[in-house]
Amino acid sequence: MNIAEGSNEYLLPKNVGIFFFGKDLKRFFPYDKIEFVIFRNEAVKDFSEKIFEGPIHLQLQNALNFS
Repeated sequence: MNIAEGSNEYLLPKNVGIFFFGKDLKRFFPYDKIEFVIFRNEAVKDFSEKIFEGPIHLQLQNALNFS
């Protein structure tokens, strides 16, 4: 799957491997998230926000399913 590289003794994950299979993404990528901000009108304080965090495939799936 080409998600890691290096010698057998010193195998390191690539970013894509961490994004898809990492358990603690915030450790490596503290700002890895998708944010939706919906403004109801021109007023500055009249908005709603939805944040999707976790593995990238779940972020994308949840963001696409969000309505």
